[in-house]
Amino acid sequence: MSLTQDKIRVGVAGGAFDPPHYGHLVMASAALNSGAVDEVWFVPSGDRPDKTYRTAVADRIELLTLLLRDGVPENEKRVRLSTVEVEVPNLVGTVELFRELRARYTQHSFRAIIGSDLAKDLPKWRHPAALQKEVSFLVVPRGLESEKEIIEPSPEFQIEYLQSPVSFSVSSTSVRALLADKKSVIGLMPRSLIEYVERNNLYDAIR
Repeated sequence: MSLTQDKIRVGVAGGAFDPPHYGHLVMASAALNSGAVDEVWFVPSGDRPDKTYRTAVADRIELLTLLLRDGVPENEKRVRLSTVEVEVPNLVGTVELFRELRARYTQHSFRAIIGSDLAKDLPKWRHPAALQKEVSFLVVPRGLESEKEIIEPSPEFQIEYLQSPVSFSVSSTSVRALLADKKSVIGLMPRSLIEYVERNNLYDAIR
């Protein structure tokens, strides 16, 4: 057995999670059910000079914590939150994140989990040459486009397209718009997240 096979295989779902929603859990479920990973770690991004967030890091972490607490069964230990990107100053980009994860967790191997709508944009990500060599991607169907409309990136990228009986088309952008318009987000996130957003006026009058 190889050293890689001996390691715990982790699928890393990174992003702003501004806000998180049930679609993120659908992504985790698809990755786990594929057998490609043993665990899924949600890694919220910290403050970045190239990104503008609608809410503070502390709020995004709390929302994600509530999603995992109320959206994942208590006995499901394969899904967890990691704040590594928030803990390390100036940790910007997928390549840097994966280098940090590998340095911290030597008994684990890591792959990135992304939605199918993002696969075509990989050549535009930071450090594409290093990305091709250092990061393997699991692509989960989003249901936002037909198979014909999915544009695959350069073949140099390490990509595995997952087959899943379910997909998700909801996005954080669409959830933010509904919240800003005081419209219902029932079925998109647990009650605890809705109440936290309302209590802290997080997404009032924004898109």
